[in-house]
Amino acid sequence: MPRNPSSSTRPAPTQRRGAHAAAPAPGLSDLDTIEKVLDRANTGAPDALAVLRKVLTLRPGLLGETGDLAHVVEQSWLRLIAGSDQAVFKEALSRHLKTMRRELGGDDPSPLEKLLINRICLNWLAAHHAECVFVQNMDNGKLSTEMADVHQKRIGRWQRMFLSSIRALATLRAMQQRVTITAVTVAHTQGADGHLLDAARVETNALGA
Repeated sequence: MPRNPSSSTRPAPTQRRGAHAAAPAPGLSDLDTIEKVLDRANTGAPDALAVLRKVLTLRPGLLGETGDLAHVVEQSWLRLIAGSDQAVFKEALSRHLKTMRRELGGDDPSPLEKLLINRICLNWLAAHHAECVFVQNMDNGKLSTEMADVHQKRIGRWQRMFLSSIRALATLRAMQQRVTITAVTVAHTQGADGHLLDAARVETNALGA
């Protein structure tokens, strides 16, 4: 019976003397491996820090908002305001802040607008927390006249910062609007001048003819 060529076995390719097989790439997509790298990097191990930088280069969104100090401050405020046993209240506050950012930012806020909107949200948290602490102390009957003045000054300071951040955002948007109007006006003027120049060239050519 003739031998089927497709079923014949081919000899394994011989490896050149001195050649080494390529080392497998580290499991940068393995969450367990990445977690171990993060744990070792937190200890300050130089080799782990080098691997961590490589991981972050390949997966820049891995750490999420860990390096965003505004987010860190926001989470600190939420923990302070909601406490450790009010998870529902904390989640409600977090969602309210997201709604504020969406309403203030619109569809496509600029980087500067995002910075100012974050500042508005943080000042909003701080100002309302100051008022909550004041009211709670009043309700407990533990507020002396001197301490009431301290609380009122703290509330006033945060409210001024809150309003200042709002004014900064409004000023930025007014400036952006002026720049946009100026750009449109310049473009329109240049277009009109171009039409006038074309008409002048046509008239000059007609006279020359």
